[in-house]
Amino acid sequence: MYWEYQRTPEESAPVVLIFAALVLALVIAVNIYVWQGRNWARIVFLALAILSVVILFGTLRDILEYPAVEIVLNIVSLGIDVVVAFLLFTKPGALWFRPAR
Repeated sequence: MYWEYQRTPEESAPVVLIFAALVLALVIAVNIYVWQGRNWARIVFLALAILSVVILFGTLRDILEYPAVEIVLNIVSLGIDVVVAFLLFTKPGALWFRPAR
């Protein structure tokens, strides 16, 4: 988001900052609710991870023009999302979300 903000025209900067703050608040909330064992939060995480993959591949042509460090960070971030989703939906991570009896 930082680099996207740097590329933003000055007149659009407030909109980008508001969007970034909302996305950050959503990510924080999802992480807190996953930590609390809320099943809906891991589903939201999965939906957001899938959405980020779709956006990444949809803008691949533009992303390939970025500096190498940004490309590597995007790939690492995508890899982390995939690993986290795997851990959230497989044992023993999935047991965290089972209702107590």
